[in-house]
Amino acid sequence: MNTSIATVENFTDFYNILHRDFEAVYVPMEQSQSVTTDNDNINLSVCRYVFAPGFELSISKYHIKNDFFLECEPQYSSIELQAIYEIDNYIASKPDIFMRVFGDDDSTRHCAIHYQKGRYFAVEMAVTLQHLPRYIDVQALMGLRCAEYELNSELLFSDVIGQIRNNFQIGNMQKLYYQAKSLELLSFIVSVLEKNSINADKVCSRLCAEDIAAIKKAHEIIHDRYDTNLAIKQLASMVYINSDKLKTGYKALYGMSVHEAVISRKMEVAYRLVTHEHTSVKDTSLQVGYSNQGHFIDLFRRYYGFTPGELLLNAR
Repeated sequence: MNTSIATVENFTDFYNILHRDFEAVYVPMEQSQSVTTDNDNINLSVCRYVFAPGFELSISKYHIKNDFFLECEPQYSSIELQAIYEIDNYIASKPDIFMRVFGDDDSTRHCAIHYQKGRYFAVEMAVTLQHLPRYIDVQALMGLRCAEYELNSELLFSDVIGQIRNNFQIGNMQKLYYQAKSLELLSFIVSVLEKNSINADKVCSRLCAEDIAAIKKAHEIIHDRYDTNLAIKQLASMVYINSDKLKTGYKALYGMSVHEAVISRKMEVAYRLVTHEHTSVKDTSLQVGYSNQGHFIDLFRRYYGFTPGELLLNAR
């Protein structure tokens, strides 16, 4: 399992990572691009369509020969949709669909993707928030926050993604078709985000300015005190807010529960300690607030899909 870590300034940087770490070969096409590579870890074929600055679709077939892990920190604000099919069960399988929002708030932009051994077909669409107003009215989406959504139950997404999969052809003649389907997906995305935004607004409308300030302070504490096991009641008392208000308000403001945020921050720091500083599993566990090493290893495995010991072995 190899590890790549990068700060990503724009969409093209991801393909530069592939080029740098996996010796990918680029074949330019008119207003699009194909990317291929074949090495010990991955056999990859990507067709990338750039419809306009900050709006693109990529269609990929790849064979992961050995597990590897890609960590990046997008420095732009965007909405990214990813749908993945298992090729070995290509006809019967339904895609796993995820949407990541990198908003303009101060939430973590740490993005960790675990590529597991197997053969896959992927459809990925991305649009920067800067360019989103070109395509759709986004007044209801102002102040988007960093969040991740699982969309497997959203049939509208799977139907359109299935159409892209079933009509996949490499070539410039397909670009107009893919752009139309990408705009269709974008309209569904905005609908999902508006619904979540309305629900969040309903919760926030019941909070006074002092409550919102307290919740933001709690968020800062979670970020800074990752070495502490923070309970809801303890955190609420630290920022002088009711526990129930903290629970509902935090979920509305940051798109995840307080417990999820605490775990996410601890796992992010643990990953960096192992990969950047080669800290032992025992010391990493203690530094992120877990005296029970076995519990830490179990949480890490569930969060990332492998143990900190396996990560440390490959990071050295």
